[in-house]
Amino acid sequence: GSLVFAGSTVYKQKAKKVNAVDATGAGDAYIAGFLTSYAEDKNIQTAMQAGTDLASQVITKLGTY
Repeated sequence: GSLVFAGSTVYKQKAKKVNAVDATGAGDAYIAGFLTSYAEDKNIQTAMQAGTDLASQVITKLGTY
């Protein structure tokens, strides 16, 4: 899961349940998904979901791709 603090607002995103194999690159994938989404529509909650979705895909494979 993740938290984003924006001023006095705290946004929460639950982790996605997947069969995790390797966490290598998960943080990089999360921030890449978050920033790409946020740049498109400036919606923090949507960006958090995008980051979670991408990181969840990455951790189901061995190594990075």
